[in-house]
Amino acid sequence: MIPRTKVNYSLAGLARAAIVSEKDGQCRHELTRRLADRFETRHILLTGSGRGALYILLCALPQRRVLVPAYTCKAVIEAARLAGKEILYGESEECGFNMTPQALKGSLDQETILVATHQFGIPCDIHCMLEIARARGAFVIEDAAASLGSRIRGRLTGSFGDAAFFSFDSTKLVNVPLKAGFLLVRDPDVFRRCQDFVQSNCRPMPLLRKLHYLLLGAILIGLEQPSVYRLFHNIKFE
Repeated sequence: MIPRTKVNYSLAGLARAAIVSEKDGQCRHELTRRLADRFETRHILLTGSGRGALYILLCALPQRRVLVPAYTCKAVIEAARLAGKEILYGESEECGFNMTPQALKGSLDQETILVATHQFGIPCDIHCMLEIARARGAFVIEDAAASLGSRIRGRLTGSFGDAAFFSFDSTKLVNVPLKAGFLLVRDPDVFRRCQDFVQSNCRPMPLLRKLHYLLLGAILIGLEQPSVYRLFHNIKFE
């Protein structure tokens, strides 16, 4: 069996993404409504990427430090550095990729943000992490970029912490023709600060960048054809 790239959109979807205006809010409104219903919250903010969602949130938070797993996506580190935060690293599981609750002890306080990552969609021990973080007054962000739809005891990942960010990148289970993500925030005041930051600092995607992502989307759709992927695989790895 030949492994293949899998996307959740068609050429028709790609064409619609090319012509939809940034000012056309109907699709954005509908997606926001569905996500809000799914996570039972009104505070959903659509973003250009999962990395962008984390960056926006970190810029809106006053805490100086961010505790992340020792094994994490580079996008998390980039977002924290761009937001001007000091980065701390917590040990990962011996036989896994998520951070251990033991790594939190001695690292959390009121000036620290915990990024609890559900790496590869595999839930971390969020209940234990939340208990430790709450006792120390730390703010908890769930990195649910790769875990949209994963559940812990029937409850969706991303619905436990103070906030969560998700990704619709082409490497994720649910993806879109252009890069995208969204932010979920529990506290209405923090959510308003995130909205204000976006209003003041974010601009529509430049045309050349949009065309770049549309081209990548077309390539991914093409690679879904077994004969095309076989040729691509042989050329790339011969």
